[in-house]
Amino acid sequence: MHHLTGVVVILMTALIVCLVVLSQAEQQSEQTPEQTIRLYLKEHEVKAFETLQTMEFEPFRQESPAGKGSIFNSNDSYRVLYSIENTITKRKRQALITLTMREVDQFAEEQRLDKKLEKQLIKQEE
Repeated sequence: MHHLTGVVVILMTALIVCLVVLSQAEQQSEQTPEQTIRLYLKEHEVKAFETLQTMEFEPFRQESPAGKGSIFNSNDSYRVLYSIENTITKRKRQALITLTMREVDQFAEEQRLDKKLEKQLIKQEE
């Protein structure tokens, strides 16, 4: 009897895991374009910072005047951080602008179609 209870618990756990995975897959398939863009940007933002963390700052090392090895120029590391952050911000802004422009174009097209239909109805009434 104890063995049977263990099997039932394992099967119920597997069923719950399957249901959770299926519901997440369903939610991902119902994403709007805006959600897809936001997810893409979030992934790339994480990748950029991971790259930054693993990046070696060799190009930003300077030879000391005395010739005793190299000195790490900390100002350059801040410039790199700022540059990466700036790039991510620009990409986010551009993606949102692109999305918004598509919506504006779609709205304008709908307005043109509405005016055409309105003109046709007026002609038919005359």
